[in-house]
Amino acid sequence: MKRPTLLALVLLPFAMSAAPDQLIAYKTVAGLDGAEVELKLHIFNPEGHSVDDERGAIVFFFGGGWNGGTPGQFYPHSEYLASRGMVAIAAEYRTKKGHGSTPTLASKTASPPSAGCARTRPSSASPPTKF
Repeated sequence: MKRPTLLALVLLPFAMSAAPDQLIAYKTVAGLDGAEVELKLHIFNPEGHSVDDERGAIVFFFGGGWNGGTPGQFYPHSEYLASRGMVAIAAEYRTKKGHGSTPTLASKTASPPSAGCARTRPSSASPPTKF
């Protein structure tokens, strides 16, 4: 029974085209040109989602070794999990290509999204104490 689910997740990026329900800035950092850039949580809510719901949630961090990448890497997965009743979040963090960042700075930025999720509790549906 697990194989069809695994197969669905593997084929998902090719089958679905997604857009987040919400974009919420959790931090502002300097970009390559020195201008401020907002790092955002890309949130996918299940259908009929209410701020009073208590649902499972997942936060995805894209791959790329801090050199590059985007939260869009996990849009199809997030859309799929939202269709199954979860709140799914693809977190944006600093990268070398996008922000001239080092791995050390990027890892410091990548830690706060869970705190950002807790701050956005009305949108993300999980009590901060459960993150």
